[in-house]
Amino acid sequence: MASVSLQTWLSSLAGRLQRRRSLYAALVGLWPVLLLSLLLLVAGRLWPLPHWRWWALLPPLLWALVQGLRFPFLRPSPERAARLLDHELGLRERLATAWELERHGQQDALPRAQREDALRHVRQIRPARDLPWWIPRRALAAAGLLLLGCLTLFCLPNPQDIVLQQRAALRQAAEEQAAELEALAEEIAAMEGLSPEEKEALLQALDEAAERLRQNPGQAEEALADIEAAREALEQALEKRRARQAAVDETEAFLRDLADQLAQGDEAARQAMLENLEKLPEYLQGLSDQEMAELALRAAELARRAASDPELAQALEQFAQALESADPGALAQASEALEQALENAEAQIAAQAQTEADLEAALEALGQGEEALAEAGAGEGEGAGEEAGEGEGGGWHPDPGQPAEGQDSSGEEVYVPLGPDGQPAYVPGEVEGGGSEDVAVLPSLDPEEGAEGAAVPYDAVYYDYREAAARSLERSYVPAGRREYVQAYFAGLEP
Repeated sequence: MASVSLQTWLSSLAGRLQRRRSLYAALVGLWPVLLLSLLLLVAGRLWPLPHWRWWALLPPLLWALVQGLRFPFLRPSPERAARLLDHELGLRERLATAWELERHGQQDALPRAQREDALRHVRQIRPARDLPWWIPRRALAAAGLLLLGCLTLFCLPNPQDIVLQQRAALRQAAEEQAAELEALAEEIAAMEGLSPEEKEALLQALDEAAERLRQNPGQAEEALADIEAAREALEQALEKRRARQAAVDETEAFLRDLADQLAQGDEAARQAMLENLEKLPEYLQGLSDQEMAELALRAAELARRAASDPELAQALEQFAQALESADPGALAQASEALEQALENAEAQIAAQAQTEADLEAALEALGQGEEALAEAGAGEGEGAGEEAGEGEGGGWHPDPGQPAEGQDSSGEEVYVPLGPDGQPAYVPGEVEGGGSEDVAVLPSLDPEEGAEGAAVPYDAVYYDYREAAARSLERSYVPAGRREYVQAYFAGLEP
């Protein structure tokens, strides 16, 4: 019974030692954990760290898990408990010796006396008095301060949350644009007016842009660059067709000028030459060598500029060589080849009109996608500014009335050039859909002496200029990010 009684006491006190050691180890290791959480909370306020609150909670959760897992391993064995109690209570190895004697089965008088003495001392132990809790006060104070800092940063609003929301919105917009690009790639794959090489290049550009958009971490610049790369591929395909149209137009203009020069006012002859280029050699014989050389140079230049249509370029080059040689047979052959090349080019342009329209529609869709990404990447304040400054359709509609409230409308005087009728001079330009329109006022900031004009108040002309810029923005597609530069420019000039 004595050994059983000693083992019972040692087991009971071992539990106390276990709880005390666990508490001490937990408190000593708490402040580094809270320090790590505090650093994570600070980092979450300096940089847009996703799920920053969960990251800050992770160290304490791991700390609690570790403490729970190591608790069973901190319970000392009876032998270890006896040695610890001897050391802390100054029992001079009474408990350790008695336990060793009992463990080896010693039943002599001396071992029995040793056990009785050990039991007498063990029964006198009061855990609350003799085995108090170990409280590392400095570590506990540091942990308290760190906990207060963590709770403060955890509860206060984080400005980086706005950035994270913007990036989330941008990732969603990028995902939507990637889906749009994939749908656009399917439409391009079904277009019949594109060559296999053009299709392959366009599809590769669109697929790469869609893949990069799906992998975008929420960076507006990268997303816009990906869309811009796809736009460039479409613009190149359109530019090739526009270059062909331009080459045909320039060649026809050259032939009209040549017919006017050769017909010398004879409308019937002019019309006959334009309808049948094979008759050109008959009229070219009357030109001088210098005139033929000049025509050859013009034809060679047209051939160089018609590189987008190899057949037309070759025909023009052949026509230039024939003009240079002045050989009637070569001229007739070259004129016939040029006429055939023009007919083929016009037929291809007519056949690909729908393809060009489809490419332009695709380009417009990419432009809208670029605007959507720009709006998603803009800050909340910038977004509100865009909504206030842009109307339906993404245009800019400034108030053409009076200057802003609180601003001086007198301003300084500026020079405005006047036309022959005494009104401000305008520059005529081509607008979409054809025709001409007065599109902008051009000021002369440093007029030459004697130039007609008038010095007028600055605010009297500012709003005309701003309206002209607004109309120009509405007539053509300008990405939202670039439109802001124009708006900011005129906002800085506002009187």
